[in-house]
Amino acid sequence: MTQMQPGGVWISISDAELEARIARAVTKQLRPHLGDQWMNAAEAAHHLRMSHSHFLRRIRRGDGPEGYGEKRLRRWRRSTLDHWLENRPGSAMRTELANPSKKALSQTPQIMRRD
Repeated sequence: MTQMQPGGVWISISDAELEARIARAVTKQLRPHLGDQWMNAAEAAHHLRMSHSHFLRRIRRGDGPEGYGEKRLRRWRRSTLDHWLENRPGSAMRTELANPSKKALSQTPQIMRRD
């Protein structure tokens, strides 16, 4: 297979090299979804789409997701955060964002262009 490089230079790529490039690109894009990751408080708060201080406040009150470790060494697993997010009271908004209904889509404000 041949491929054009910037500047109009053509190079030849073998099938094995092309497969290796595709495998690296796919692995790089899917890496966050392949395994369960451990997150610190800031990363967990970002994953749950809440501020760091709000996340810590929920943890101190005892109504946040279960973590492992103590004090500053505390960590959370991505799967635990996702499970907590889906099963906590008031999670209907998260479900609606993940699977929008036609009614919700029809109520989404549309941006009008002037040509």
